[in-house]
Amino acid sequence: MSQPVRRAIALVLTVLVLMSCQGEPVTKPIVLPQVECPGGNVVFGMAGPTCAMATPDAGKACGKASDCTGFCLAETMTCSALSPLFGCLDVVMDDGQTAGLCVD
Repeated sequence: MSQPVRRAIALVLTVLVLMSCQGEPVTKPIVLPQVECPGGNVVFGMAGPTCAMATPDAGKACGKASDCTGFCLAETMTCSALSPLFGCLDVVMDDGQTAGLCVD
């Protein structure tokens, strides 16, 4: 067998091997669950979409957790604007101590 014929056969075999390595095509789109959220905002955490509602005491001064319907934010000493609130933040507990909190 001549050198050009060997190269052609090797090329064809390489292409066939590479074609067999392709994964299955995605035939179905990923659909996120629908969240009804009248008067709120849909937010996405690790558990999926959730309805975050405005808190009635947003921005009010606080000194402990029970002063707020949401969280008492340690950085500003005010009540959070939304509940639930996702991410990592420092909050004030009921005993007045600050604690780091991460909500997914």
